[in-house]
Amino acid sequence: PVFLNAEIIGYIHPEIVHSFVSQLRFLKVENDQAIPEHLEIVHLTSDMRLFPGVYLFSTLGRMSRPVNYLKTGKREWIGSLEQVFMEIACVPEDVT
Repeated sequence: PVFLNAEIIGYIHPEIVHSFVSQLRFLKVENDQAIPEHLEIVHLTSDMRLFPGVYLFSTLGRMSRPVNYLKTGKREWIGSLEQVFMEIACVPEDVT
């Protein structure tokens, strides 16, 4: 399922979910007018022992922080749940 602010808005086939999430993140970073800059995008898979799905959060009052999106070199705002499942480099030596 795909959730937006805790409500199911649709479903996406598992074979294309990774591509969907990557494209959504790319559009967010590229400042697409349809995607809020502070949208939190979380993809949980069944092997994580959590309820699998795509979770999107856009409500006010969520903590977020900027990171550099290496694919484009632009700044991306990520949320607290999102960052748990990402690989984030803290120093240049961490980037591979």
